[in-house]
Amino acid sequence: MKNIIGLALLLLLVDMNAMDTPIATPADDHDFPRKANIWIPGGTPVESQIPQEIRPGFFGETVLRILSKEPQTENLTVKYEFESDCDGRYEFFAALLTQGRVWSSPVLFSFDQHAWQPIPGNYSRVKPWGISNAVTWNSLGEVNLNKGKHTLRLRIAKRTFEGKWSFICDGIAGFLTVRPELRFAPPVSPLPYLDANPQTRPELPDCAAIWIDGGSSVRTNIPEQRKERDAFSRKISYLNGKDIPPEGFWAEYRFEVKENREYVLFATLITQGRPWGSPVEFRLDESPWFMVRPNPAGRRAWGISNALTWDYLDTQYLKTGKHTLTFRIKRPSEDGNFSFMCDGIVGFEKNIGRNGDFSEYPIR
Repeated sequence: MKNIIGLALLLLLVDMNAMDTPIATPADDHDFPRKANIWIPGGTPVESQIPQEIRPGFFGETVLRILSKEPQTENLTVKYEFESDCDGRYEFFAALLTQGRVWSSPVLFSFDQHAWQPIPGNYSRVKPWGISNAVTWNSLGEVNLNKGKHTLRLRIAKRTFEGKWSFICDGIAGFLTVRPELRFAPPVSPLPYLDANPQTRPELPDCAAIWIDGGSSVRTNIPEQRKERDAFSRKISYLNGKDIPPEGFWAEYRFEVKENREYVLFATLITQGRPWGSPVEFRLDESPWFMVRPNPAGRRAWGISNALTWDYLDTQYLKTGKHTLTFRIKRPSEDGNFSFMCDGIVGFEKNIGRNGDFSEYPIR
């Protein structure tokens, strides 16, 4: 009985790992590198003891590859240089020969001048690609990076059981998780309209510079847009389930601004930072993905299960014309469900006026 329970726990851990690991391959998502905040082509090191090869079936035109008993040395090293566009915390994955296998040399890594760390064994069920179908995404974990230039070093520290160096690198992808100013932002001033709900301020959509109905996404794979009596929008976007598609759930909205200026954007979502709501990411136009900041306690709620509140998104300078805002859900709530609602997105001009004081909301 203990063995059965242990096996079940192992399978659960495997599935969780697979959910957090990219599933893209060159065959089914060749543009995946452009979706990353940072992309380092595998065949572009600034220093390397491993030769480049031109190979089809990979993300890059060239890869680093070795399968040989030579050279006779204790280890092999590779050094990459890359640049981050902003301060923040990044999660990195390397497209390597699957780590933790007897036919793959174990690899260590180091960002900038940090200590060497081993890349853990990869036991996820993500789809492999490349030579012998042996390359997969391997996690390098998370690291805080300042805006500017950085280095990533790889060290192949051991031969395989056959006495060979066995290594391939197709590329390294980095994704922005949380920017420091969002995680550690100071408390914000109370705003009159952010305590509003559909009963107390039903006119709010007409008072804002930007208003987008929650159920008016132009593209989405969220299965339901439902009518809800206690809501600002005619329909809200609604999700509550256990299963998730490989790309996660997402909804893309379009809107138009009439003047070039700074706008403070909020969304009516399941209160972020609470155990019953899935964490939500967002992006404006072609910006990187950002996490929606956890919502301060005490803000008035409404809607289904009294779970909708105003959540701060961003302060951005927007030019006159059309724009897009996209939400993405990739992780479940603490109770294991993928749970999401959106009643609407609102934008106010960043000034002191009838809508309140937005001066403390940070701009990117």
